Amino acid sequence: MAVNFDNFGFFDYVEGELDDRYEYNSDEYSEIMDSILGTGIIQGKGDNLACESGAGAVIVNTGVVVVDGRTGILHESKSVLIDSVESGYSRIDRIVARKDLANRIVCLDAIKGTPTTGTPTAPELTRDTSIYEVSLCRVLVTGNGIIVTDERGDATLCGYIPQYNNLMGKSMYDTNNDGVVDAADDAEKLGGHPASYFVPATKPAMISFSGSGITWEANWAWFDGRQVHINFSGRTTAGTDAISGVFAQLPASIPRPSGDFFIPAFFRKATNDTVHFGRIVVSASGQISTSADSGGGWMAIMAVGCYPAG
Repeated sequence: MAVNFDNFGFFDYVEGELDDRYEYNSDEYSEIMDSILGTGIIQGKGDNLACESGAGAVIVNTGVVVVDGRTGILHESKSVLIDSVESGYSRIDRIVARKDLANRIVCLDAIKGTPTTGTPTAPELTRDTSIYEVSLCRVLVTGNGIIVTDERGDATLCGYIPQYNNLMGKSMYDTNNDGVVDAADDAEKLGGHPASYFVPATKPAMISFSGSGITWEANWAWFDGRQVHINFSGRTTAGTDAISGVFAQLPASIPRPSGDFFIPAFFRKATNDTVHFGRIVVSASGQISTSADSGGGWMAIMAVGCYPAG
């Protein structure tokens, strides 16, 4: 027997029916919004509610914010007035976006700090069942004017919500709260690993090749913390079939395999343009050679592959 969810939707209400499950209120809609988006500024909409100082006011530019499931949209810049401070005193205010459930509004306001002759501190945000605030900026108020400090990127105070449909399949979250969804954020979410997981444990190092008369277009090896990657291609300068047997050595910084490891490779003779498919061998000592089944005497070789370290 099917068991319904406690709340579900959204479905059309049919006029005259008595089933109130198809009548939805703002709390139910906001719960969905909060579950999908969370709280913060929707990145890329307008000017992201960027704040700047004005004459006795802070100017909040266009953008969209979600505050505890409720949305606030600015199509035009708004000014939030800042009270002056007595000479010799200073104060820190905060410009907030506030969800006010009792009054059913989302508004901008200045939370006024406490004036002091010492070091001022920022006022606390209110976050309860009726009022929920996010801070757009901190405002230092002195006798000389006001100084605005951005606080949108701090996830504990506000944070950003990227537009998922603009991310082309990238991470949905600005995990480091720098206001930009980039490779660092993708790495944080991909498999739950930190960004450092996807950075090579060793810098790419050049593979040294044995013998003379060989030109190598690409000869790199690097270790990503789990596997060693090899990428090289080259040919004999004289156009002869001189590549055979052991032809290269891994750099000392690159871990070796626990035993012989075979990597697919393409070979070509000087006598024709036919490409042959074979293998190279990476030994436990770090030597790289053509495999027995690939034979020897090649004019050009290309190999790209990886092996587990140790």
